[in-house]
Amino acid sequence: MYKGTTRRQVLRMTSGFVAGAAAAKIVHLTAVQTLTSKTLFSASSIQQKLVGSFPSWSNVKKDYHATGDGVKDDTNALQQALNDLAQDHRPKVLYLPAGTYRITQTLVMTSHLNVSVVGQNPSSTTIKWDGPQDGIMLHLNGVRYSRLLRLTFDGNRGALIAVDQSWDGNVPNFDSGNEYADITFQDLGYGIQAGALGHGAAESAVLRCQFIRCSTAGIITKNFNALDWFVWYSTFNNCKVGVTNHPGSGNFHVFNSIFIGSTSADVEVGNAEFFSLRNNFSLNSKAFFIANFVGQNGSPTTIQGNTIIHPEDDSPIRIQNLGPVLLMDNAIISRKWSLGPVVRYKTFAPVDLVSVGNKCTISNMIEVEGRSIRVNDQIVTPEQINASMPKLPTSWLTASKKVFEVPVGSAAAAIQKAIDSAAKHNGQHPIVHLPAGNYLINQTLVQPGRSKPAATKGVITGVNLE
Repeated sequence: MYKGTTRRQVLRMTSGFVAGAAAAKIVHLTAVQTLTSKTLFSASSIQQKLVGSFPSWSNVKKDYHATGDGVKDDTNALQQALNDLAQDHRPKVLYLPAGTYRITQTLVMTSHLNVSVVGQNPSSTTIKWDGPQDGIMLHLNGVRYSRLLRLTFDGNRGALIAVDQSWDGNVPNFDSGNEYADITFQDLGYGIQAGALGHGAAESAVLRCQFIRCSTAGIITKNFNALDWFVWYSTFNNCKVGVTNHPGSGNFHVFNSIFIGSTSADVEVGNAEFFSLRNNFSLNSKAFFIANFVGQNGSPTTIQGNTIIHPEDDSPIRIQNLGPVLLMDNAIISRKWSLGPVVRYKTFAPVDLVSVGNKCTISNMIEVEGRSIRVNDQIVTPEQINASMPKLPTSWLTASKKVFEVPVGSAAAAIQKAIDSAAKHNGQHPIVHLPAGNYLINQTLVQPGRSKPAATKGVITGVNLE
């Protein structure tokens, strides 16, 4: 252990970890643009609104005659609607009104680009599995830059996987740039599986989702190119494991999420990659982070700002890879009978650990075989740690706004007319909506003075201004 080292010196030495945190924050701010470092757990500061559905969206009930009554088999209607999303000159957003859509076979999306599937609300819009045991509810194959929003996937204790984002290598597109937001995954094996067919599934975001009673894992990455999955503001409740790449590979980053009662671990990794866990909250789980032995491979890992309450294991953080590992500003309340160590870091060769500003309630805090730098770690009483569960942002509210729809392919004059009409409703936050398509801008578009653009956000997919 190095003594006499200040916190500032340690942060300079670990600048690579801090840079990784900044990059991750930038990725998230692109998707949800009102966050600051001071409002990470303030639900009121990041509550946003969804505008829609719009007339240009396809509607699975009106256009495809799905019933959503939980009795009729809606598989064919949903599949036809998903097929049409990939066709030229068809709507790029599919809307599912409130209802329970019973499916008996795997739904498939193949080579879709810039499309969205949007439910009315995850509390009222459910896709329910009633097919063979251990089936897959939805397979994304070659799907890029697309979104699934505001749905519940109910595995009905029979489905193995809700969403399998796995490219087979035979169809166009590498799975990348997708977003899952405001979705509930419940009563199945896995919520999301990524990269299971020997190819990658990368650069995807999971926002404000709930994973409930996932018997194997909420999220699993399966391939060496299943990289850069970012999980924000999500809840994992009574799952075996929350997020993992084991068995498999790939990497992920989990921020500002809640884990409750994980029966194996909140996060578990096998194959070595770069991982970061920041500002998460864990309650009554068996362990918080387990990194298994993977041979002579480095795995830079940052564990920062997490609160871990009453883990079952004496060592809720156990690491057996070569790291290096940065532990910073974590707070752990162990059970009264726990012997520790809280952090056990050892493998076949000496390792590197930096520990700064962590708080634990037992004296046996860290056991490490190798080099370590420890600064400002403290043994405290449970009362000195804030054990209250943070309040996460909820699903976006649905905003009812006056909408001025612009016909697809319009030139600037038609768009300007819609803007001028909307400006007459200044103060009511009207919406000028451009459906997916190409628009010829042959003159400057002008927003009339003193008009206030809407602060709400709709689903923008495939709009090109030329």
